[in-house]
Amino acid sequence: MRPRWRLVLGLLAAVAAVTLPGTTTAAQEDGPPEGEMSLEVLDQSLSVAADGVFVVDLQWTGPWVEDYFVSATVFAPLQREDEIDDAPIEAVNRYPSATSPLRLSSVQRLTGDTFRFELPIRSFSANDDRVWLREEGVYPVTIEVRDVGGALASTRTNLIHLPGETAEIVGLDVAVVLDVASADGIELAEAIQLLTDHPSLPMLVVLESGVLTQLAGDPDLSAAFATALGQRPVTGEPTLGLDPSALAAIGHGDLYAGELDQFWGRFDLVGLVPDRRVLALQDAITEDGAALLADQGIDVVIDLSAGDTSGSIHASAAGLDVVAVDQESTSSLRRSPNAVLQAHELVARLTVRRASSAIPVVIGGPEVRLVSLQALDVLFDALEHPGALIPVPFHLAIEGSPGLPQGLPGSADHRLDDVATRVTEVRELLDVYDDFHVGGSPTPAQLERALLRSLSVDRNAADRAADLERVATELDAGFDVISLPPRQSINLAARNRAIPLSITNDSSGDRSVLLRFRSDRIEVAQHDTVVDIPSGSSSIEIDVVARSLGVSPLDVEVLTPDGQRVLASTRFQIRSTAVPGLGYLLSGAALVFLVAWWIVSFTRTRALESTAAAEPEAGEATSRGSGDDHVAEDTTDPDHADGPGHGEPRSDRTAPAR
Repeated sequence: MRPRWRLVLGLLAAVAAVTLPGTTTAAQEDGPPEGEMSLEVLDQSLSVAADGVFVVDLQWTGPWVEDYFVSATVFAPLQREDEIDDAPIEAVNRYPSATSPLRLSSVQRLTGDTFRFELPIRSFSANDDRVWLREEGVYPVTIEVRDVGGALASTRTNLIHLPGETAEIVGLDVAVVLDVASADGIELAEAIQLLTDHPSLPMLVVLESGVLTQLAGDPDLSAAFATALGQRPVTGEPTLGLDPSALAAIGHGDLYAGELDQFWGRFDLVGLVPDRRVLALQDAITEDGAALLADQGIDVVIDLSAGDTSGSIHASAAGLDVVAVDQESTSSLRRSPNAVLQAHELVARLTVRRASSAIPVVIGGPEVRLVSLQALDVLFDALEHPGALIPVPFHLAIEGSPGLPQGLPGSADHRLDDVATRVTEVRELLDVYDDFHVGGSPTPAQLERALLRSLSVDRNAADRAADLERVATELDAGFDVISLPPRQSINLAARNRAIPLSITNDSSGDRSVLLRFRSDRIEVAQHDTVVDIPSGSSSIEIDVVARSLGVSPLDVEVLTPDGQRVLASTRFQIRSTAVPGLGYLLSGAALVFLVAWWIVSFTRTRALESTAAAEPEAGEATSRGSGDDHVAEDTTDPDHADGPGHGEPRSDRTAPAR
């Protein structure tokens, strides 16, 4: 009989529900059964002044029935940050009271299954239904949907109560590090949206290397990011795979410095001006690493290695601030699927912390990549809202960082001592190859990149050693591209002559080489000359001088420009048939003959002139004899006996015979 009576009673109840006016049941309303009812915070007031209204927007998953009502219980303020995770104990007030319930059907319904709940606050005694909060602080609040039998669903949040004047608040400085990645977490599009929506919020934006690649490939995106960034500083997280402390410890810190310069140059290519004083790193910093980074102008390192120690490292005359981002605070934003509630919880946690600590908080870093955009938007809104948290620039937040403890590790996380010698040898080879290489592949930059990859923190000891050997082998192969012909004989008919030197370059580009020649009896004008050899076979004219007759060996070497590495060698047998010095001998003999001829000719000419002066002609002597001071001589020439102008002939002169 009992089952039949139950069926009858159920039918009567259904009929009554349909026919009786003014009564509703859960079955009449849209919504799931009571077992699936839930209440979730969608938005809320960031804080409430001395007298105000705390507003909460909620999502109700359940039926909207007349006999359901909403209430809130406010608990005693939190004294410590860790109490946020504990269940509240002492209730301060309940709103509305049991005598004046707020029915669910009368709340302000927003859209669909969401509604707004308002909790009025007063800071003084008054005879009304407002919740009396006597002091500022963070108050846990539980909001419930109830019926006569008890709570159907509830949620918890925190109410931040501020004094009447925000100027009276002793705030906590908060700096934001917005870490942007190319593949995981916050990407460029989301970062641009956050920066655009919060233009006045100071932030330090950290871009990983992949983001710079993305910006370089999309000028429009690069311009949009630069506009959203404004004047806020931007820096980078190099994905070099190199540990500066480990490299500095083995004396190769310049490798990191060179890569760092290239990393900064990538910002310039996309129109961004990085703050080169700040660098984000995944590796722990030692004193060696601090000195290296300080030499590069780095003042602050953001420690992304999940450490929790912040402070300063003083290396020699340089000081380096190492800042550990508050990973715990940021990671709390992703502990729950309710992003808004988690963001408000973080704001409440930091508000409680300000009472016990005046040390600024740096939130963000890699953990922020896993936080939803909605949670970050709520957090940034809270920081911009006048309250207990004061947003400050990154550099202001880290001023006066305490010194790090003496227990700072004296060595890098990734030691390279086992390959230090081999790294030095490979780098020396690379320097020689850099002078030798002019064009083509492999380029020095490619080989240096291979060297850097071998030193990455991702390599284990065995892989690192193998990678280094591969680089050395490739360098040796890069030198083994120059060849000379085998021994050959050359005849010189003249003492000076230009002879061809054939050189083969098997590489894909020009190579710079040093020519060196050795011989006891052959001189070469191009000795110790650096020339560029094109790819393929080519011939160089060299000027040789033979100092003697016969066969003389000439050793030929082609070396790297520094003269330290022999690339190829050969020997020429040079046979000279020209008499050395014969031309000079003939010229000298001709000169001697000419001088002798001139002397003989000159001497003969003078002798003839002297003879002519001592024996003048007859006419010249007669002419001289007509003077008064001369004595006439006897003459036997009858032709002159009676010449005019002469005295009487001598009487004893005989006539010539006929």
